[in-house]
Amino acid sequence: MRVAVFITVVGCLLICTPVVVSFYSLRPRPAERIAFDSARWKGAWKTSRCVRQQMVDDLLAKKLLEGLSRKQVVDLLGEPEEHSPCDEANCLVYFVGPYRGMGVDSEWLVVEFSDQGRVVEASLGAD
Repeated sequence: MRVAVFITVVGCLLICTPVVVSFYSLRPRPAERIAFDSARWKGAWKTSRCVRQQMVDDLLAKKLLEGLSRKQVVDLLGEPEEHSPCDEANCLVYFVGPYRGMGVDSEWLVVEFSDQGRVVEASLGAD
């Protein structure tokens, strides 16, 4: 009887341990957060895109885009790399990096403008 229990416990450990380890290693890890820097943001597209992921939370938390004109946003962030899926006059979209959650999606910074041409909202989106 004890041998059967021992074999069952060892068997469960042999099966469950690799599953738990695999899940742990695949789970998303938060990007190290760094302060927003306009020059690094603009250069990140050509070098390391993860830099944007490290800065975007700071950019949004400090509301650095709030109330800016389209020209001021482009001066701060550079020209968007992708064609915007929303109305060109009222929105800019910037690639941030791979989605930080599970999956194969990407994260995007979406900057929306009012009819007066000022930023009314900046948020993260995923595709």
